[in-house]
Amino acid sequence: MCGIVGYIGQKSAAGFLIEGLEKLEYRGYDSAGVALLDVEQEPLQIIKHQGKVAATAAAVAAIKPTGTSGIAHTRWATHGEPSDRNAHPHADCRGTIAVVHNGQLTNYQALKKQLTAQGHTFQSDTDTEVLAHLLEDFRKNGDDLVTAVQKTTQVIAGGTFALVAIDAATPDTLVAACMGSPLYIGLADDGLFLASDHRAFRAHTDKSVQLKDGQMAIINADHTYRVVTFDNHQSPHDIQQLKYQLEDIEKGTYATFMEKEIVEQPDVVRRVLDGRSTDDGMVRLGGIETHPEFQSFIKKQLHDVLILGCGTSLYAGETVARFFQEHGYEVQAMDAAEFATSSFQVKPTTLVVPMSQSGTTADLLVAMEKVKAAGAVSFSLVNVPGSKLTSYGTGMYLHAGPETGVASTKAFTAQVLSGALLVLALAQESRLNAPHVAAFTERAKTLSFAIEKILAQSDDYKKIGQSLKDVPRMLYIGRGYGLAVAKEGALKMMEIARIPSLGMSAASMKHGPIALVDSETVVVAICIHDPKVPELYDLTVSNVEQVLARKGRVIIVAEEGDDRVATLGPNGQHPEAVISVPKVHYGILSAITTMIPLQILALAAAEVRGMNVDQPMNLAKSVTVL
Repeated sequence: MCGIVGYIGQKSAAGFLIEGLEKLEYRGYDSAGVALLDVEQEPLQIIKHQGKVAATAAAVAAIKPTGTSGIAHTRWATHGEPSDRNAHPHADCRGTIAVVHNGQLTNYQALKKQLTAQGHTFQSDTDTEVLAHLLEDFRKNGDDLVTAVQKTTQVIAGGTFALVAIDAATPDTLVAACMGSPLYIGLADDGLFLASDHRAFRAHTDKSVQLKDGQMAIINADHTYRVVTFDNHQSPHDIQQLKYQLEDIEKGTYATFMEKEIVEQPDVVRRVLDGRSTDDGMVRLGGIETHPEFQSFIKKQLHDVLILGCGTSLYAGETVARFFQEHGYEVQAMDAAEFATSSFQVKPTTLVVPMSQSGTTADLLVAMEKVKAAGAVSFSLVNVPGSKLTSYGTGMYLHAGPETGVASTKAFTAQVLSGALLVLALAQESRLNAPHVAAFTERAKTLSFAIEKILAQSDDYKKIGQSLKDVPRMLYIGRGYGLAVAKEGALKMMEIARIPSLGMSAASMKHGPIALVDSETVVVAICIHDPKVPELYDLTVSNVEQVLARKGRVIIVAEEGDDRVATLGPNGQHPEAVISVPKVHYGILSAITTMIPLQILALAAAEVRGMNVDQPMNLAKSVTVL
């Protein structure tokens, strides 16, 4: 969470910093600020405000700064409420050193107590301000800024961080360090950048260096830079060329990123499938084929599967887990945070499948350290190349493209489809015959057309979503593959429309949640035929009847040609809307086709309720704190 931007070069820094903050505002929008070195005005200027980047941008524009180096930050609050005083950057007592920081410092309270006793005065409630005062002490003792940052990283005990420091005494240098939180150098003709996401500088360069845990970056106004370890040894690094285009991270003609990313899902399906099957329909995954030791594990040791994820990734994981079960695997999907803090143990015969859009989710990375310590094999499904998650074992990229909307949409589709391919790739090694795999991959290739057909009916779904403007509560119910869809649908509605929503098994509703059903409650029911378990459809329909008997409002998601669902219930109490989706003949593919209308439903409900769709209250895109 939170967004860091730094710039140093020969041009005015303010414009680059504000532009970068605007690109990173999806990471946090509780407050924003900049620190600028401007020898023609005050040596170090800090401008920061609670709220969106626009407020800080206006204040910066008013003073017309000309300095050529600076740092900036957009915040998602952890320690201390959103306010001007808690906004980053934070300064030392003398006002000559400023720091921006992502992550959490676990020992900041002890450090703050120690520094206060030494005479330091704190202006905020944040853990970050401790860093500025530590740097101040080291600088007073004669250390240069690089050494001061190195010593500060040694004082920090545990926690995660990405930090960038600036010092009025050395205006030609910015110093950064990271541990467990992403940080990149951007190599542009206009100067050098530092950022927690390379989209902050993508408009100026496609060349980037990703810092690894335990690395520092020293970037200079003369366009030179160094990457060193925390103990000041030169550290190897690669210059990566960013493959996505600038238009991929801009809204284009769409009003919101969320709508744009929903509409991109047919292309996402094509990218996931591209190059991942042979002419005869067999699944082909580079993350397996190029790792002989992994192939050996599949054939000789694999006993059970554990899928880990958080939020949307967890629900995608639950969907994939059901597909694993259909193919004879012992499998469990768990919330990564719960796994990390539980007594649940994995074995060397367990395949762990972590799933993440960003690859930087703190709860998941902590879980993966536990997996690593247990000696289990992992295969990651992740969207961001080079992210921390990719350092654990092998895996495959989702190829969903940059996802900026805080409420994940296209990543769910990519994770479910990629997970299905993984299941088939594992199974074809020892369990399934080729015709079965080929039949699935052939059907999967038609999925993009089914999604396009669904998107063509978006206006109808939006009208249904707009009818939810004043709904006090919603229940989402499903069975089989519809269960995870119900949970994810409820999550989307809560995230962006802020309607209290609960996703559950249709069978569970009568064991308590049905107490919430009345004439104001809306129940969204996923009524899809599962070829493997045909009785689930009738059981779900029965649960819908129970809701209608209590005068609940019902919206049904069903397959095209299902005439039964529209006439459910007593006279005058039928479902008020039926959303029809194309038949896709595989339960796991139906999880994708039924989820997309629910994404549109939530989008429309949020817009009619006046919500900021791309920046929901209290949320941020990349959850890099525990």
